[in-house]
Amino acid sequence: AEVAIALELWHRRYGCWPETLAELVPDLLPAVPPDRVDGKPLRYIVREDRPVLYSIGADRRDNHGVPCPNPEDAMEFNYGVVDTTTPSRAPPPGDWILFPPAKEKIEDD
Repeated sequence: AEVAIALELWHRRYGCWPETLAELVPDLLPAVPPDRVDGKPLRYIVREDRPVLYSIGADRRDNHGVPCPNPEDAMEFNYGVVDTTTPSRAPPPGDWILFPPAKEKIEDD
């Protein structure tokens, strides 16, 4: 949440998104928070003039901000060694998008 707020503040000040999260430090953030999956800094890219803040997700691969095909898969996570050799046990591919929030699909009644 702190990074999303810092990104919004940067955007309001400068009218653009920062190239890296490091630009937010120390003025808007004390440090870039770690990704809870691998301990490295959270990932961030600007795609089509929109910021994408993300974690590498359960597959532990940087998919460059491409989300899990099924948003519910982003909630699955087991710490420790992951069995990626058995397809049925392999974690879902894709990153966990932290910001911006996904637009909810509105169904017609």
